[in-house]
Amino acid sequence: MDCSAHAAARATAVRATRKWGKIVFIGEGGVVELNPSPDMIHDQKSIYGSWVTSTWLMEELVERLVRWKLHPADIITHRFQLGRAAEAYALMASGKCGKVAVCADEELN
Repeated sequence: MDCSAHAAARATAVRATRKWGKIVFIGEGGVVELNPSPDMIHDQKSIYGSWVTSTWLMEELVERLVRWKLHPADIITHRFQLGRAAEAYALMASGKCGKVAVCADEELN
């Protein structure tokens, strides 16, 4: 699953997916370049696109993060208040950052 819309991240998601696996691109923007035969067809992979993910899938993803001891917060480089969301999106679009989080005020501390 890729939520970054970053070309390299999307290509990595496709190429890292196992045979008969499913790739999901969530959100809009960005591009991905792939070679259909080796990247998709030979391994019978499927790509799905969505603006959002389902609650049950999000729960499964969170459980995997815990089980695999992954900490997504470690890659957040910038945090913004909701009122500064436009600034956050502009920074993300510039590509001059890591992950950007739009947070409730208490999460900024």
